[in-house]
Amino acid sequence: MGTKYQNLHVRMDSEVKQRFTNILDQMGLNPSIAINMFARLVIQEKALPFTATLKVDNQIIEEARQATEEIGKDALERGIADMSMDEIDAIIELSRKEKNTRK
Repeated sequence: MGTKYQNLHVRMDSEVKQRFTNILDQMGLNPSIAINMFARLVIQEKALPFTATLKVDNQIIEEARQATEEIGKDALERGIADMSMDEIDAIIELSRKEKNTRK
């Protein structure tokens, strides 16, 4: 009994395809072989054969760090840095009640 093959159609950017194919040619491979190798590694590892991550925007992290630092300084200046969550919730609830009575 022979192995049954099926086609897999992949869409990719033409420049990516050209660069991919050129590198594979230098390695003596073609896209079909490379994709089959990739598929077999995924099956073997039951995962991608590389780590897929999102790049972190360092500017956003720095802005968040600065904002947190400023909030902490403001809390110290106002004497509320050591308040518990219950105390903060109580102040918020009181503020909401006062706002509703003014309407």
